[in-house]
This record gives sequence, structure tokens and C-alpha cells, in this order.
Amino acid sequence: MSQYLVNSDKAANTLVALQTNSGLRARFGDPKKLPSVATELTSLHTRVGANVSSVVALAKDATRTEVAKHAAAKELAQRTIKVISDTAEALKARAAILQSDGQAKADHFFAPQPGYSHIESEVRTWLREQVKSETGLGKVLSLAKEDQMLASVIYHSPHYLTGLAPDLQAKLRLDMTEHFVPEAFALVNEGVEIEATASRYDKTAREINAAFYTPALADKASTRVEV
Repeated sequence: MSQYLVNSDKAANTLVALQTNSGLRARFGDPKKLPSVATELTSLHTRVGANVSSVVALAKDATRTEVAKHAAAKELAQRTIKVISDTAEALKARAAILQSDGQAKADHFFAPQPGYSHIESEVRTWLREQVKSETGLGKVLSLAKEDQMLASVIYHSPHYLTGLAPDLQAKLRLDMTEHFVPEAFALVNEGVEIEATASRYDKTAREINAAFYTPALADKASTRVEV
């Protein structure tokens, strides 16, 4: 008798991974590393782990026929896929909030200061001249880590007024946020990590059905006649 209902290496690998803490962390994220969604991740790990344990136990259930075993496993698969899907949606929503909050904090910190528009205009003029040469650009990159006025001008000015390439300016915005407003950077960064974690859930969800049961057997349960 096979240890699992589905006798394949791929199914076994999936079920083994989902029975270990390391496997659950690898597929769904580590609650300790993503504190903003630790509760959701811990709940997901617990519920998926419990459903997988039930599926594994079904293989040795002497009270059920093979058809009944696979029908029960199909139901467990559906429950598992739903909790994975629901958690993914909750994580994406939380990620959006974190990124929005972090962006708002950075925007506020680097916002143009009332009464300083003439100075900021001079800074932009100086900046455009400097970035025309490699040495000047190097000076800008170094000074932007120390001078909040320069950092603010680079952050909130359109790239066509700074003379910086769009990709470089986008990178500088992130670097300066991390340097001057680390709490804002942390929020955005965690949001990005949570979003990336949730985007991987579909892959595991697709593996669930194939690992839990055989459709041809589970579908035979619909032919059962109740008397």
C-alpha cells in the first residue's frame, strides 16, 4: 500500500514539504520575517498542515473504500486551496497598505518646503550642470546622502528638470528614502516582500489537487446511491 493516496514522486514531494515547518515557510512565507502578516501566515501554516495530515491519514483509513478516500481528499483539497487563496488576497491588501503608508511618509519628508522654491530652483540648475559629467554625477550621488535639500529636490522633481535618467532617479529616491526615512523604507520594503510572497501562492495551490487525490476515483463518489 502506498503511503499516500496519489502514488507519484511529485505528489509525495508536495505532501512532505507541506508537513514541515521549513516547507511551509518556503512556500507561504515566514511569520517571523513578515511581522505585519504574522497572524495570517501562522493561521495558514496551521490549517494547511492539518489538512495535509488528514490527507496522509486517509491512505491508511480502513473504514473507507478507495473511492471514498479520494472523495474526502478532494474536499480537503478544495478547503486548502480556498484558505490559500483567501490568505493571498489578505496579504496583497496588507502589502498595498504598507507600501502606501511608506510612500506617504517619504513624500511628506521630502515635500517642497514653503518659502524655499527659489533655492530649490537654484539647486535644480546646479544639479543639471553637475550630472553632465561623471565627476559631477559622483559629487551629486555623494552629497545627496548628506544634504536633505538636494535629496528633496531629487525626490520630488520630475526627471526632466533634474537631468537624471529616470531609472537612476528612481533608484536614488529609494536610496535616499532608506537613508533619511528608514521607517518609510521599511514599510515599503515589507509591503513589496509580502506582495512577492503572495504571488507565489498560485503555484502551490495548483499542486494541491494533483497531490491530494485522483480525480477519476473522487468523481466516482457522485454515482453513489443513497438507500
